[in-house]
Amino acid sequence: MVVDPVFPFYAISAPVFNVWSPLMVKTLHARLVAYLPNGGRLGNLPAPLSWDASIVNNDLGALKVVYSRRTVGGGILKRGLEQGLEIGLEVSDGGTWSEPYNCRYLLIGRSRNAEDVSDTVTLTCQSMGWLANKILNNNTAHLIADGDNKGKRAFLSKNPGTIIRTILDENKARKGAGLVLAPGFDTGKDAAGANWKSVYTLYYSLGTSLNSMLSSMVGGGAIDWRTEGRTLRIWNADSTSLSRDLSGRVHISMAHDILEAPEEESIEDLSSDILVEGDNGLIFRESNPAAPTPWGGWESYVSQGGVSDEATAKAFMQTTLASAARVRGQYTRSLLVTNAESLPLVDYRPGDWITAPTVQHGEKVRIQQVTVSLDSNGLKASITLNDKVYDSQVRANKKIQGITGGATLAGSEGGRPAPEKDHRTPKAVTGLVVATDAYISSRGTALGLATLQWAAVSQATDDTAIDISGYRVEYRKSTAGAPWVSGGVTDAQRLTLGIGGLECGQRYEFRVRAVPTYSDRLGDWSNVVVALVASDVTPPSIPSKPILTSKLGVVDVQWDGRNNAGGGMELDFDHVEVGISDSNGNWKYRDSVARDGYCHVTGLELNSTWWFALRSVDHSGNKSAWSAGASVKVAPVLTQEDLNKSAEQILAAAKNDAAQQVAVVDKKLTETGARIEANKEAQDKADAAIRADVSKNAQAITDNKNAQASVDKAQDAATKKVSDDLAAANKTINANKAATDKALAEAEKKAQDAYDNAVNAQKTADGMHSIFKGPDDPRNDKSNTVRAGDFWFVTQKYWTRWLGEANNSTSLLADFYTYWEGAANDSASVLVPLSSRVTAVRQFDGTQWNEFNLVASNIIATGSITAQLVDAEFFHGRTIVGGTYRTEGGNVTITDSGIIFSYRNRHLLSFASDSSGKWQLTMDAPIVSDASMSAPTITGGTITSAVYRTANGRLTINDAGIVLKNASGTSTLAADSATGSVTLVGTVKASQVTGSTITTTNGRMLWNDAGLVLKDANGSITLYASSMDGSVTMKGSLTSGSTLSGVTVTGSIIQTTGAANRGVKLTSGGLVGYDSSGNAKFALDTNGNLKMDGGILANGTLTAPTVNAGVMTSTVINAPVVQSSTAENTGWKLRGNALDMWDSKRNHTVHLDGEGASNLLTGTFQTGLSGNRVMISPSFQQHEITGSDKLEGAGIQFYHGTDSYKHPYIAVESTTQQEGEVSALTFNGGHRAQNDPGAFGRIGERKSDNGVKYGTVFLKAYRNYDESNASKQAGAMLNLMAFSGTSSDTVAALEAFDNNGTVGVQAVINTGYLSFAGFLGRYASRGTFLSLYWEGTHHISPWMVFRFKGSWTPPKYGSYKIVGGVNNSAGNAMCTSAPCNETSSGAEIMVQSMPATVGGYSMFPGGGTNIWCTMFGYLRK
Repeated sequence: MVVDPVFPFYAISAPVFNVWSPLMVKTLHARLVAYLPNGGRLGNLPAPLSWDASIVNNDLGALKVVYSRRTVGGGILKRGLEQGLEIGLEVSDGGTWSEPYNCRYLLIGRSRNAEDVSDTVTLTCQSMGWLANKILNNNTAHLIADGDNKGKRAFLSKNPGTIIRTILDENKARKGAGLVLAPGFDTGKDAAGANWKSVYTLYYSLGTSLNSMLSSMVGGGAIDWRTEGRTLRIWNADSTSLSRDLSGRVHISMAHDILEAPEEESIEDLSSDILVEGDNGLIFRESNPAAPTPWGGWESYVSQGGVSDEATAKAFMQTTLASAARVRGQYTRSLLVTNAESLPLVDYRPGDWITAPTVQHGEKVRIQQVTVSLDSNGLKASITLNDKVYDSQVRANKKIQGITGGATLAGSEGGRPAPEKDHRTPKAVTGLVVATDAYISSRGTALGLATLQWAAVSQATDDTAIDISGYRVEYRKSTAGAPWVSGGVTDAQRLTLGIGGLECGQRYEFRVRAVPTYSDRLGDWSNVVVALVASDVTPPSIPSKPILTSKLGVVDVQWDGRNNAGGGMELDFDHVEVGISDSNGNWKYRDSVARDGYCHVTGLELNSTWWFALRSVDHSGNKSAWSAGASVKVAPVLTQEDLNKSAEQILAAAKNDAAQQVAVVDKKLTETGARIEANKEAQDKADAAIRADVSKNAQAITDNKNAQASVDKAQDAATKKVSDDLAAANKTINANKAATDKALAEAEKKAQDAYDNAVNAQKTADGMHSIFKGPDDPRNDKSNTVRAGDFWFVTQKYWTRWLGEANNSTSLLADFYTYWEGAANDSASVLVPLSSRVTAVRQFDGTQWNEFNLVASNIIATGSITAQLVDAEFFHGRTIVGGTYRTEGGNVTITDSGIIFSYRNRHLLSFASDSSGKWQLTMDAPIVSDASMSAPTITGGTITSAVYRTANGRLTINDAGIVLKNASGTSTLAADSATGSVTLVGTVKASQVTGSTITTTNGRMLWNDAGLVLKDANGSITLYASSMDGSVTMKGSLTSGSTLSGVTVTGSIIQTTGAANRGVKLTSGGLVGYDSSGNAKFALDTNGNLKMDGGILANGTLTAPTVNAGVMTSTVINAPVVQSSTAENTGWKLRGNALDMWDSKRNHTVHLDGEGASNLLTGTFQTGLSGNRVMISPSFQQHEITGSDKLEGAGIQFYHGTDSYKHPYIAVESTTQQEGEVSALTFNGGHRAQNDPGAFGRIGERKSDNGVKYGTVFLKAYRNYDESNASKQAGAMLNLMAFSGTSSDTVAALEAFDNNGTVGVQAVINTGYLSFAGFLGRYASRGTFLSLYWEGTHHISPWMVFRFKGSWTPPKYGSYKIVGGVNNSAGNAMCTSAPCNETSSGAEIMVQSMPATVGGYSMFPGGGTNIWCTMFGYLRK
């Protein structure tokens, strides 16, 4: 929050009341608005003591403001001058506020009296155009090298837009004020969108300001200019879009509109004789006898460059003499700004032409300046007017001078007309950069994306500004002869473009050129950039864990099609690979599975356990890691449950299978009929025999449904126990059903023989073709020989069902299915093995199996299935799938949608469901008499020829009408269809009565469309309510307790009593209340003014008042509590000298105690919105740069007054994501820009990775604070750590580090070690240690002495104690050493070799050796 010190009482301007007259008059309102520099709105400045603003035509204006910084809005003005501030002047005539041209000002100066307790400041501001003084011609790259204009910047035949834009763009590139002062024009058109009229040849000296250039062009008749906010707008001179001729409708008169009329007139420039010196020494003279000569004739002299002929000179001199022959006038008029017909800055502005009194009473004059001011007397405005002659002379005077800022317009006649087309060429695009990436298309394929970026083009090849409408991009493959392809066109602001659909791994070439807005020449191409389009190397998501089941020795591996996080797979997903392992790892590829697919794994040892995992593969061949593994135990072929099936169930299955085999054989015989034409006779005989036997034994099979043996050769013969059970069952059944079994066996044998004959016939017919039947590929059985042309009848292997509730129980796998022969749970259950269920027919082509489409006419002969063959039991318990079923005559149609009864294509009745699943009965026929309907809903149609009654007889409907009766049988309502009359007993409620008048029995109430009339007993009208105008006329009065709601009461006065000056009276002027003495105690008028002669009593409520433009003086609110809500712990409450606030959840958030003993402010607290400020937060967050941990606690952040990448802070570490609860205080000095150096410190308690607490003092300085790669960091640190527990480490370390390693010192108290890292050296002039050494070829012979001397700069304090040593490089000699001759600046090591032999032992076997010496010293007192 922002806290500003304020006085306890405010002086607020008095309200202004507008008095409206019949004329269209209005009042000027003005206000000041503060803005950040080149930023957003800060707020209004509502309480200035005074201000004065000038708005000038084609020139700079100024603003002066006097303001107390302790009043409302004054906090905004506490900003430092260096921070910048903009103030806008906004005006209104009572409607919308707007900021006119040239009404944005820059704060450039401030003054105040430091002893003034009101902290009143005086602000000095310049209009936004003043920034043009800070934009200079400072580009030295385009100066003329020699000639008359040496050292100047030339603009040859350029229009004003090109010249000014060039200066602005160059300044913007230098990060100057051109970043703020934006152009509101371009190089081809002015601010009104009109083409530039003229071009000029100008020469500007180095350092010429943009403001001088603008003045030069204004004086030369080239332009007019304004600022709008922060935008510089330039027009062709005298453009009607800017300099409007309002003289016909804006008239200012002395008597009506003007308060004061000061005038400024001068005869200083009167002249009766003029001498002009032109180019090349030409002299011209002209006289004007009409000029006033009170003291004789006055002469003038002008030197005018560019005038070289007498005609031009005469024209120029006549114009000058005409202006010099009269009094020059500039007239200021102080205006009425209330109840005026037209207002300055609202209806007219500087530069406009109006009619106003100057020398004459009403003259067409131009507004040169508008001045608006505010002081204690209110708002004032004045205008400064130039007459036409003076206005042209002001401009001509600048032109005569000829030089403004070193720029001379070419000739006195002004510029040449601008060419219709620009022929300049934009410069080539620079900075082209191409980045590539791979993406996945909607089709799931990997494609390349190239993203191009480049720098903007702002200049033509002649180094002048040029407007660019866009950029054109082309690309091609980087191969010889490849054509360029358009990559697209961007607009001028978008300096980037993405090109998709590229080939991954392919090199492409790219180039860009600028497209100018007005020129007819495209820009030069950029340099070609070659880029290699990235390939897709992103692996797909890891799939979810496989779903495993096992049955009959087969493992079913299923995948749900999702990733390991539960989401869907990527668009470029292709398939998953199935891995198998015996140990949940080291996966070996086994098979592939498509999306939402499965595979069967066979050949695994029964009752063994195997692990399976999945990995996904995308279209580019990228593979994910393996998913989590899942295990399954390979189930045996037969379980104990299978073996325990009852014989009756098995026999039922066998019987059903036999019937199906007969049908299959019949089908196969028909299918192969065409191919076994040569054996057709034998086939027909076999087929006839089968049909005869089946027909003969059909009754026996039906009567003995549980006594049929299995004859399916495809039944698994390996199940011996099943065979034993079958044999035992058959033995039991055969005892009573031998005859039936014999007949059945004969039928089965003949059926099998027929099937074998058919297969043999097929083989005989083809000579080599075989038919295989089963669920698995016949090629998997090595005993089969599969040839081209062979058939495979694919059978269903198994199916699944839920053990209990769907999706919430165990899933069971079976290789059979069952159905009821009759009623469910009340008839025999038939078992059907799936091995007999053919799901597909495939033919082998020598390489693979292909689907074999069978022609229906080859399977079932036309007409072979007749009504005699399909009895009533055929469809019993079956489901007819698909299609439409109709009776022979087509009158009944049955589909999945319902049943339709028709006659001659007319639907008479239908029972069908709609799209929502709701069933409806629709009839298009009468229900015959005496037919009954139970609670139907009749929609549409006609009910004819009947009487309809409810069950209790209380509703009767027929052609005569409708009758309703009560429980006693008495009619309560009768509607007569013949007369239309309705008779009822009771009350009409919420109904509509149309027609004539409703009259009560005694005639005292009448009600019709005209209204309502009430009469008294004498027939006099006591109340009349008109429906036409809504008026109510009453004879009596409204009694106490009556309510008038939503009405308009007309009349002169509404009052509580008829006595004058008593009670409460309401008139058109307002509401007045009187006391018993006739004194007006309160009044509320229609303007919203409330006057009271009293106070708001205790417990009174003042709800959401707004006090505007007034002064509350000496006001005392005498109440125990002032509050925004009476509810406890809500809103705000002011009790005594304390203010309390609660949030929406009734949490106590603010307590400000006048005693200052226990103040409370919760949440985040800020000392300002900008500039140097402090923010205090209870939930300050930090995060690691080189890690992923995030920390939170209370914190204080210190903001710089200017931009900074990271601001300093002090924060508490209370919790971290990785360590939990900790307690530490951190310090961070911040840094101005990203990757700047920085430092961080911490004091407190933290935890190690294994949760051990330790105390820490950590200070670290970084070379690049934002480097996230720890191996690339460089800096220095102090790290003190004391771990909890007596056996834990206590460590102190001081080190410097970079990517080469660490140099420093570490102390560990637990081990007692003091460790050093880095080369041993001296620091400053007091190094603790000193080391010198010699290596190499120092040779020593037996019995010799060497002295090695070392020297150093003496330490400032103390001296070095030396320890020395010598090493024998070959190890074949013996030497001794000792330090000697120690001084403050050096010492020696004396080396003594042993004799050649000692006691018969050789000391120098080689006769000599090489040695090296080390000298080590430590500092002592």
